[in-house]
Amino acid sequence: AGFNDAPVVVIVSVLASSAFGEGPWWRIPILIVVEIVAGAAIGVAIGYFAKWSLPRLALPAVGLYPIAALAFLALAFGAADIMHVSGFMAVYLAAVIIGSADEIPHRRSIIGFADGLAWIAEIGLFIMLAVAWCGHWAGAY
Repeated sequence: AGFNDAPVVVIVSVLASSAFGEGPWWRIPILIVVEIVAGAAIGVAIGYFAKWSLPRLALPAVGLYPIAALAFLALAFGAADIMHVSGFMAVYLAAVIIGSADEIPHRRSIIGFADGLAWIAEIGLFIMLAVAWCGHWAGAY
């Protein structure tokens, strides 16, 4: 389900930009493919780098391993953003590679931390949607 988010974000960004319609039509599909493929390459590279380096880190506390995994994901997004490619694709693929690695120390705490963050994000999203919906209806009367 997460694999379709990155292309949609790229397509919406291109269509909403002021540059849409200025150049030839064939440039848009090429731009979309380049952004997704380059984001995927960055995500795979950082994901495998994290998979290799996390077992070699000697962090002083168990609670720092989820933070280190999150830092690698922030690195994936930041590197993709600097290159002006899809950060969502980079983070998605890096997270899949890190999450599927069996030899990462304290893997259960990393997955538990990520699960907790996912629940907080989902709750926040529904609160935002509820506030927007209530604001829409309050403005109608």
